[in-house]
Parts: sequence; structure tokens; C-alpha cells
Amino acid sequence: MERKLINFCYKTLGHSHEIVDALYGFYQSQDLSNQSWIDIKCSRSFDSSAALNIYLDYMPEHDIDLSEYDAVIYSNGCEPLIVSTQIMHDSLVSGDAYLACNSYLSPDHPLADRVIWFPANILVLRDLWCRHFTSAFYQAHTFKADIKRDRDLLLINGRLDSWRHHLSIKIQQSCPRIPQKSSVSKSIHETNDSFFESSEDSKFRDTVNDLYAQEIIRNQPSLIKYVSCGIDDKFGRWPQGYFLMPEYFSYRCVIFPESTWQNDEVAITEKILKCAFAGCFPWPVGGSNINRMYNEIGFYTAWNLLPEQLKAFDSEKDHMARYDLMVNAMAWLSENTHVMVDQSAQNMLQSNLVNFLSGSPEVIGVKKFDKIIRRLLENK
Repeated sequence: MERKLINFCYKTLGHSHEIVDALYGFYQSQDLSNQSWIDIKCSRSFDSSAALNIYLDYMPEHDIDLSEYDAVIYSNGCEPLIVSTQIMHDSLVSGDAYLACNSYLSPDHPLADRVIWFPANILVLRDLWCRHFTSAFYQAHTFKADIKRDRDLLLINGRLDSWRHHLSIKIQQSCPRIPQKSSVSKSIHETNDSFFESSEDSKFRDTVNDLYAQEIIRNQPSLIKYVSCGIDDKFGRWPQGYFLMPEYFSYRCVIFPESTWQNDEVAITEKILKCAFAGCFPWPVGGSNINRMYNEIGFYTAWNLLPEQLKAFDSEKDHMARYDLMVNAMAWLSENTHVMVDQSAQNMLQSNLVNFLSGSPEVIGVKKFDKIIRRLLENK
């Protein structure tokens, strides 16, 4: 096969543009002598000798003429789809660009063909929890050795955006036996709008912001505390939220709101990975089909333990209706905790751990990127 040169011309690199390096590693893996079938160059300029010229940029604010390029790939720094600019929105909707980000989308999502999933948090957190140079590594060993898993369900809430506050209220009303923990903030934030919202998303955002309008304190700063690892920060400074907590080792199921609340989207963060690593069932709360999509990428959730008739909430597009159905399912699980300890449940938990440690989900986005590259080459 004739070797091809692909020139990735970057203006500003975003974290999710590391998928270019991941793609090259994927191509090397396909040859016994570890040789990629294409050459990749990263530069600051267009290369007329290249088979493909692909433009990379991070969160662009100004529109420029990119018509000479074969493709445009934007980055939002491995954030969910909600993190964007007007330029990115317009280019994705028109089909003029791709976005590499931390969003795995349902096949029927309007942007499913334009978004390249790159779940960088999986690698980042394996590095933090599994290298013996960090305090998190030893904390995990201590927790596993010293803590007995003898509690059932717990809600761990993050920053209290109005949609997360609504979740807390619904659980408190329908499942008062489920304890709640929130140490990030006590005041309520408004749920911000997004460049990419379905009609159901917009309706829900308006509803929860109106519902808790008297309690919302607008324009509050998000305070993130960082923890130093290593002598003189040799192994970096990490967000405090990345560190494991004992609750993940003492409870059988941890309920948590995701970083994104919109329908038909999953953005893997430390939240579900803590559950996978610590050995408890995750109950992620986000948009519709979140559990089905987690299953697709190899993670079981508490949803898999429910009777079939209680699983219907996952596909419900109406957020308010889905929350009502979901808390009913939580109430059932809190009364039928035996399903979390039988052998089939333990097999699911073991599978989650292996999936996280092996990095299997990370291959999905790279293979999609490969298909895009091959299609671009065929169309030249």
C-alpha cells in the first residue's frame, strides 16, 4: 500500500487533539513491525504535498476561511458537548467540522456523525490511582483493606446546579432512606443553557431554573481545590474531586449526577470511574439513554439490576417524567438490596473494573476517527 502523508495543521491545540497521537498508535499496532501505514506530521501551515490537510483548533471565537482544508477538527479540551463556541456550533451543525470531545452520543443524536469521542479521563485516572508515586494509590489500598462494604445506596452530589438540586429533592421525597452527601457547594446554581439542546432539554432547563429561582444565586464562581502529588509537585496537582472517598468502598451503590444532563449523551468523568475502581454499582443521572450507552461502552450500572418494567425511565426523553420514574426505581432497589450481592452482580462489578483498567472504551473513539480518515482519503 502506498504510504500517505497527513498534515495536521494546528492553530491552538486542545487536550482532545491527543486523539491524533492515539490514532498513530492504533495504526502502528496493525503491523507486526510496528510501522504505521500513514505518515503523520503536525505543523503550523498547509502542506500541498500531503494527501490530507486537516485543521485543528481549540475553542475558536472568530470565523476564518478554512475551505482549502480537507477537514476541520475542533477541541473543547475533553469536555462534554455543552462546552462550545458559536463558531464550533455553526460548523458542526452545517457539517463543516468535527468535534473531538468527551461525549459519547446516541446514534440518533443530531451530531452523532460529527462528534469524535475521546474519553481522556480514563487514562488520567488510571494514572492517578494505579501509580505508586501518588497518595491516591495508597489511599485506595487502605480503603480496600480496612473498609467493610455493608451499606446500600448513597447519593453523592456535586455542585448544586438547579437540575442536580431537583434530583436531590426528588430522592429526599420518594426515598428518604437514601442518605445524601454533598461537600462541593451548599448554594444553588442556575443550570446554564447550551449551544446544543433538544426541545426536551430546553424545557427541562427552564423548568428547574424557574422552580428554584428564589434559591438560585447567579454567577457564582466554581471553586476547585487542587492536591499536590510528589515531591515539589513532581507528579502534578490534581483536582480534589479526582481522589477516592471511603464511601465508594462502604456503599454497594453510589448515585451521582453526571457532568452533563442533556439527552442521549454520556461524558465519562471521575464519577463513574470511582465506582468501577472501588467496586460499587454506579447509578448515573443524566439525560435519556445514559444507561444503555454506558452498557454499549462496557460499563454495567445499577439499571442492569432492575426488573424490566422499571428500566423504562432510561429511554424517556421528558426529563421531569424520567426523574419521577427513576426515583421509583431507586426506591425499589433500596428495598431489594439482595440483587447487588448475588453472583451475577459481582460478575458485573468485576467486568467494570477490568473495562476501566484495560482501557477498552478508549478504542471506540479512535476506531471512529480511523473511519473518518479513511473516508477522507477515499474521497480525495
